Amino acid sequence: MKHATFLTTDQKVSGSSPLECTRFYQTLVHHSWRDKKTSGLPLGLTSYEFHGKDPFIMEVNPYAPPQADLRSTNDDSNAEALRWEHINTEATIKSVGVLYYLGALVMIGLGISGLSGLPVDGETDPRLMGAVFAGLGLAQGFVGYGLRRLRGWTRIPTLLFSLIGLFGFPIGTLINAYIIYQVMSARGKFVTSPEYQAIIAATPHLKRKTSVIVRVLLIVLLVILVGAVILGFMSSIE
Repeated sequence: MKHATFLTTDQKVSGSSPLECTRFYQTLVHHSWRDKKTSGLPLGLTSYEFHGKDPFIMEVNPYAPPQADLRSTNDDSNAEALRWEHINTEATIKSVGVLYYLGALVMIGLGISGLSGLPVDGETDPRLMGAVFAGLGLAQGFVGYGLRRLRGWTRIPTLLFSLIGLFGFPIGTLINAYIIYQVMSARGKFVTSPEYQAIIAATPHLKRKTSVIVRVLLIVLLVILVGAVILGFMSSIE
């Protein structure tokens, strides 16, 4: 049986190694508090008898290297690398969402005109065409909302809208072919996956500005859409 007798807290511990001093103070604090609670002895003056190794003493090695968990650092580095690798595709798909917002506004505008009785194409019932345009506009706006948030379910509706847009030769053909390539590629699939959403959440500090090419395409498309609306309105008046 081993005995451990502790000094009072105001006595100096000398001639001991750092490990012994550390264990001494840890054991002193624990057992002084426990013995004071059970036997009423003054804090800092107690004796404790134990068998073998005391389970309450923490093994501390002052010379050991710090026990740092490097997994979180590695995970952050991997997330940043994947984000930078796909950030161009991410920005492009979000820009497509902006295009769909603009298209939705034009379609809804035409739908409202048709529902109000103004002729849309001059032959079909304007209210019927207005309902069709309004429905397509709402659907395109909803898909654009999903594209801005990189949702996976948007890939198929985007493909359908882009296939229709291919008939708008030549500008519409080029733009929609590029959209199909970006959204339906392997990178586009990964960017719209839940795994990439977790990467975005882990790397909120990484941002990328919209490229000049995308800005030019947005401006060109906006001009075309506004021009089409103006021409349609003028023809309806005549």
